[in-house]
Amino acid sequence: MKKTWKAIERQICRYFGCERTPLSGSTSRHTKADCLHPRLFIEVKYRQKMWIWELWEKTKKLAKEEKKIPVICLKQKSKKGFLLVIHSEDFKDVGMEFFSLLSSFSSSLHPQKGGLYGEKFNCTKNLG
Repeated sequence: MKKTWKAIERQICRYFGCERTPLSGSTSRHTKADCLHPRLFIEVKYRQKMWIWELWEKTKKLAKEEKKIPVICLKQKSKKGFLLVIHSEDFKDVGMEFFSLLSSFSSSLHPQKGGLYGEKFNCTKNLG
């Protein structure tokens, strides 16, 4: 395929339920994102090789041995929060785990009224 990167962008945009941005990038009149999504700014990178895939394969193998879903968290010193690396095939299951965690905290621990260990529940607390 002559324009493989365009096909990859279309595929990823469809995954998120939207269309590829025509003339994506800085030349677009719509957005600088690669996908026309109302709330997500989706940037697609298509390369022959990326370092994160090697780490992903190692992590996936270890997770499989324990029958778990692999999730890589990248934390950079002096930056708030962290980045999550989740395979697209696992995204739904990871999301369900996250929302299950939130609902269990909200129903049994009342995070608005003190929560676990007397603190309000905040899954991103103190990651700065």
